[in-house]
Amino acid sequence: MRSRSRTFAKTFGCGASVFALTIAMPTMAQDLEADKKILPGDDAQQTGADVAADEDTDDSSPFPESQRKNTIVVSGSRIPRSTFETPSPVTIVDREFLLKSSPSTLAAALNNLPALVSQGGPNQTSGQRTAGRNTLDLRGIGANRTLVLVNGHRFPGSSPTGTVDTNLIPQGLVERVEVVTGGASAAYGSDAVAGVVNFILNRRYEGLKLSGSLGIAEEGDGFERRVNATYGTKVGDRLHFVVAGEWYKADGIDGGARAYARQGANLIPNPNADGTAANPDLIVADRARLGDATFGGYIASTGRGTPAAANVLIGQQFLQGGVLGPFDMGVNNTGSLQDGGDGVNTAALQPITRPLERATGYAGLYFEATDNLRLYANGGYGWTQASNAATAFHSGRFGATISSDNAFLDPGIAALLGSRGTFRINRYDSEYLMEVVATNRNKRIEAGFELDIGRFTLDVSGQLGRNKERALNYNNFVPDLYAQGIDSIIVNGQAVCRDQSNGCVPINPFGVGSYTPEMIDFFTDTSLLETRVKQDIVQANLVGDLFAGIGAGPWGIALGAEYRHDNVEIIVDPISEANGFFTNNFQPYAADRSVKEAFVELNAPLLEGVRGAQLLEINAAARITDYTFSGTVETWKVGLNYKPFEDLRLRGTISRDIRAPGLGELFTVGRQTNRNTYFDPATSSAVTPLTAVRGNPFLVPEIANTYIFGAVYQPSWAPGLSLSVDRFEINMDDALNTLSGQDIIDQCEIEGFQQACMQITRDANGVITEIRNSNFNLDQLKLVGWDFEGRYRIDFGEDTSLTLRATASLLEKLEEQDFQNNTIDRVGETTTPKWRALASVNLNTGPFNAFLQARYIGKNVLNVRFTDVDSEYFRVPDALYLDGQIGWKLEEDFEFYINVQNLLDKDPVFAPTQDTYFNPTTPNVYDPIGRAFRVGVRKEF
Repeated sequence: MRSRSRTFAKTFGCGASVFALTIAMPTMAQDLEADKKILPGDDAQQTGADVAADEDTDDSSPFPESQRKNTIVVSGSRIPRSTFETPSPVTIVDREFLLKSSPSTLAAALNNLPALVSQGGPNQTSGQRTAGRNTLDLRGIGANRTLVLVNGHRFPGSSPTGTVDTNLIPQGLVERVEVVTGGASAAYGSDAVAGVVNFILNRRYEGLKLSGSLGIAEEGDGFERRVNATYGTKVGDRLHFVVAGEWYKADGIDGGARAYARQGANLIPNPNADGTAANPDLIVADRARLGDATFGGYIASTGRGTPAAANVLIGQQFLQGGVLGPFDMGVNNTGSLQDGGDGVNTAALQPITRPLERATGYAGLYFEATDNLRLYANGGYGWTQASNAATAFHSGRFGATISSDNAFLDPGIAALLGSRGTFRINRYDSEYLMEVVATNRNKRIEAGFELDIGRFTLDVSGQLGRNKERALNYNNFVPDLYAQGIDSIIVNGQAVCRDQSNGCVPINPFGVGSYTPEMIDFFTDTSLLETRVKQDIVQANLVGDLFAGIGAGPWGIALGAEYRHDNVEIIVDPISEANGFFTNNFQPYAADRSVKEAFVELNAPLLEGVRGAQLLEINAAARITDYTFSGTVETWKVGLNYKPFEDLRLRGTISRDIRAPGLGELFTVGRQTNRNTYFDPATSSAVTPLTAVRGNPFLVPEIANTYIFGAVYQPSWAPGLSLSVDRFEINMDDALNTLSGQDIIDQCEIEGFQQACMQITRDANGVITEIRNSNFNLDQLKLVGWDFEGRYRIDFGEDTSLTLRATASLLEKLEEQDFQNNTIDRVGETTTPKWRALASVNLNTGPFNAFLQARYIGKNVLNVRFTDVDSEYFRVPDALYLDGQIGWKLEEDFEFYINVQNLLDKDPVFAPTQDTYFNPTTPNVYDPIGRAFRVGVRKEF
């Protein structure tokens, strides 16, 4: 057993040395040379720091073409400028780089960036509310603390917490993505605590381009296909029209389709633990299995009956046809888990990837009514559908109690039990699957105008966003009906339910395949969760030059106001509302709120071209935001750009950022969970109240103070080389977190915390009957780290170039401090690695191009609290994945390419997770699929 775990641990033992060679390449810089600008639609040679513009074109600029010369708008500031030299670090990657990095979805490619931590997407098994979604999480502190924009405008949220499913963004029209890795609330509004991800759409494309691709894993599964079309044209001299559409479909990969999942290695309790490293609390099981459940039924305990019945029956299992047989306990059996034997391998019960289909469409009109007035309107539609299958189980509080007179029970067992005997059976159901099918529809309409007023441009727009997700959980079993059907007897030679109400169908639980379709139909039903999210936005922004003649040039200014109205409505089925299902008993509620904001930003170039100060520039912003329920809060930012000499730029920002709680966190009426036993100081007695998830309307915004300081080096002696390093620190107060039931009671009765008291319900005798588990503004969070980026491009003549890039993040500290001042630093855990890096080589020569990418995840631990006494295995090795693509231009506007992900076909790192279903790896962090191939074509007319 242990030799197997050591082999697993050494799988990527050489990763560190390979990474040392990779990171030796210059790290990728997000800043361009001072005379470069963005070019929407640039070719595959220009990615990340290469993206540059021609003299007159930048679709993201609010200025008209007559005023747009030498101005751009880049995320991090709303003020147009002539360079990328913003105080806030900005990583820029274009569409071609994203498609080469990970052709499946843009979110998957973005999650390769070290600053982003994957939230799962199709690789993660999850419930109704997250099935198939791709969300973005900067710094790993929560997707709801990352603001997602499209062309600088807030994209409507697709969940009650305000997070955005990036599958709904029209990916076929995305030209580049700009990632601001720092607080940006003052410039863009709340939720930008960790930063901003801004998708830039090419709204002025002219021509027709078509593309398509097919993909498949080397194992022969996970088949995917994609088609994309974009068309744009001018109608006369003043009207521009663009339309784009994309369709993508990927088949899922079943849990048993990979050897590591079929084997099912994991950690299990050590029955011989003695508090020493020689016999730690947890040990590696090569084949972790449940020790108290089978697919045919496992007898866990007996009730009223003879002692002989207990001795004979407990630990036995029901085989095919309801025959009683022995249960192989494997080794290191602790009752609930074991290594090998006849238990259930839950790792093979969950899909490795889930089926996902999406379709998006976009249309835009841009009309130059006069030389000073432009009208625009655009709209988008996104549709996604994902499914997730899970196995129902009957154990714990869902276990079945069998009486000796059960209609399907073997007479010999019944005689052994006696007339009043019972036993409990634990069973996993193999006869059917509970399947969640989540369909998400997003509609967005925007219209506005731009008006030039002297040196200023006024942009006024309105946006309507509507998102409706309908999640159906087929074959969700109803415990009360199952218990009714299990309690069967013989009447007139026929099996019937003891309680024959509800059209009860007697259920035979003994042995694999014992359920008939009629039985399954009786005790299962379809649960519904429909989530409707609406967001209406009206905003006005004024940008331009405030005055000239002071300092080193015109002072840029941006000011504006915004009004948002958010609405959430949750609709469920009657059984869910009555908490009648095995899982996903969501509760209905409706809530809305209004948000009013006003901001101002100033960019002041103080010095330029003088000795010791080639550039000295200050950027400052302030915003006031008023929420219907959370009150008024102010945010601000001060940034500095300083060039002591031309090759070196120093930059820094200090900001105060916020995230207001979402409507779901304020008002959700969640599921009811188990009854647990707590101690009540008020009555000095034990209580077993019902626990229910609830929102907390008294929540206030989270407040974060962010500090970022860095340097950009672009040596004149090495044209094409750019290096940057930035140190970031985020200190958050009033961070949201939940309390345990006992903590809620103690905080109320001992500490006098009134918000906790409001979560407790007592009956007329003062006994606690319900505890509502809500979020509270009680925690503090501190995040400290370093970002390294760089780029080196070498041109070898007119049609040959080589570009090297690398970006890395070092996380020094991720401290969480709870309400009791207990502090834990999560740096280095599997989901928050200390080191992450991405490096690439891109060669273009004539019609041929080649791309190689290295993804690195540093050494981790399963839990920062673990020591050798706690677990035999907790130090997780580093991992290195290589991806590559080659392409040929068969003619000027026609390209064929082959992309390979996980070139070396690396198995997932052994990083076991334990939840409802065990997993030998952490699929959000490590590749769970293996080598995968994609071929595609692009044609432009």
